[in-house]
Amino acid sequence: MLTYAVRRFAHRLGLIDVPREGRFSERPTPKGGGMAIFAGTALSIAAAYFWFARNGGDPAGAELFSHTRTIVMVLLGGLVLVVLGFLDDIKGLPVWIRLGVELGVAVGLFFFTDDVQVTFFAPYAWLPVLFTSLWIVAITNSFNLLDNMDGLSAGVAFIVSGVLLWVAVTADPPQYFLCVLLIGFMGSLLGFLLFNFPPASIFMGDSGSLFLGYFVAVLSTVCTFTTFRSGNVVAAALPLLMMAVPLYDSFSVVWIRMKNGVSIFEGDKNHLSHRLVGLGFTVRDAVLVIYLLTFCCGVGAALVGRLDSLGAGLVLVQVGGFLLLTALLERAGRHALRKVRKEEGGEEREEEGERGRGEEGEGEEHDY
Repeated sequence: MLTYAVRRFAHRLGLIDVPREGRFSERPTPKGGGMAIFAGTALSIAAAYFWFARNGGDPAGAELFSHTRTIVMVLLGGLVLVVLGFLDDIKGLPVWIRLGVELGVAVGLFFFTDDVQVTFFAPYAWLPVLFTSLWIVAITNSFNLLDNMDGLSAGVAFIVSGVLLWVAVTADPPQYFLCVLLIGFMGSLLGFLLFNFPPASIFMGDSGSLFLGYFVAVLSTVCTFTTFRSGNVVAAALPLLMMAVPLYDSFSVVWIRMKNGVSIFEGDKNHLSHRLVGLGFTVRDAVLVIYLLTFCCGVGAALVGRLDSLGAGLVLVQVGGFLLLTALLERAGRHALRKVRKEEGGEEREEEGERGRGEEGEGEEHDY
C-alpha cells in the first residue's frame, strides 16, 4: 500500500528517474520506493510492540522490550539514511557528504548501543570501532551499487535477510527481537518487489538502496555468533559469506573502473548484472541468476555455526568456489563473444568489399 502511494505521488516530489548512462531504465519511472520500505518496516515493528504489550508474559516480547534502545537507534539511523538518499534522489549530493553521514551513523550506533559491534576478536579497544564502521559503510554502499537493475537489490536483500532469520531462529536461545526486525523488513521488501520486479513500475532510489544495505549490515552485527561450536572461529565470518555476492559485485566493478582509469564513483554498466546481460541473458534472467548465486552462498553460510572448524572452512572454500566459477564463466563468455564479433566483423568487411567491387564493375561497364 505504501509503495503504491509513493508511486502515485512521486512526480509531485520530483522523484522521477529519467533514462541515463549506467541504468537499464528506458522510460521515466517514479522512484523513492525506499521510503515505503522504511515506513513499512518501522510500522511492522511498532505493531509487534503493541501486540506483545497487550499479550504480556511472552518471552519473545520480553526480549524485544529489553532491546528497545538498540531498535530505536537502528531505526533512527535508518531514517537518517533514508532522508540522505531522498535528498540525493532530488538534487544529488557530493560523495564525501554521503560517506560522512554513513560513517557518523555507524560510529553513533557503536557508542550508543550495546549490540551493534564488530569485534572479530580484536586485541585493541579501538579496532572494534573501525571494524564496525567499515562493515556498515561497505555493505551500505555495496547494496547502493547493486541497485542497477529492476528487482535486484531488494531481492538480494530479501535472500540475505532470510538466511539471517534462519540463523536467529536456530540460535540457542533464539534471538526473538532480531526475528521481529527481520520479518518486518522482509515483508516490506516483498510489498515493494510486487512493483519493482522486472519490468519495474517504481524504483527504490538511493533512499531505498542505502537503507537496505544499512539495515542488513547492522542486523548482521546484532546477530550473536557466540553459540558456534568450540574452536570454530570461521563462524564469526558468517556475515561475509552471506554478503558474498554484493561484495563480489562491488569489488569487481571498482576493479574494472580502476583498470579503465575512471573514477570509482562514476556510474557505468560494468556491474555483474550488466555483464550477464552483455553475455546474452535477459534482464529478468540476469536478476534470477544473481538471486540463485546469493541463495547458494547463503545456504552454506547458514550452516557454518553448526559445524566444526574443518566443516566451516569447507563452506568458506565452497562460497569462494561459487564466486570463482562465476568469474571464469564470465571470462569464457566474453572471449566467445569477442570471437563471434570478430568473425562477424570479418564477414561484414568481406561483403562490403564484394559489394564495392560489384558497384565499381557496374560503373565501369556503364562508362564504356
